[in-house]
Amino acid sequence: MADLFTLIPFSLGGIIGLLIDVVVITAVLLVTEKFLAHEVALRNSFIMGFIAYLIVPLVFAFAGISIPFAGIIVPLIVWIALGEVLLKGSRAGRLKAAAVAFIVYLALSMVGVPGMIAAFIPV
Repeated sequence: MADLFTLIPFSLGGIIGLLIDVVVITAVLLVTEKFLAHEVALRNSFIMGFIAYLIVPLVFAFAGISIPFAGIIVPLIVWIALGEVLLKGSRAGRLKAAAVAFIVYLALSMVGVPGMIAAFIPV
């Protein structure tokens, strides 16, 4: 079973890093809104990024998921579900916006911004 503290950094630097990731995803959703016209509000895009960044690590930490490719499938399902609930517009536009947000989420997960910022902030 995964350790909760490795998936969600509870240090000041880790929390700041997660918030930076959420702000980046919020900005990406607001930029895609201009191209896809999925009518996203700033509040909804921030909530979408924040929930996805908290729920996915918590699910992995508490459930001990060992399904192949679960690290990609579960976050994708969460992003699509949040896109359907929080975004407005056509279904195709919501799915495209959720897919773009998911791709940015994967890129940010691979880069590891929270870990880099946590390393620079003394405890």
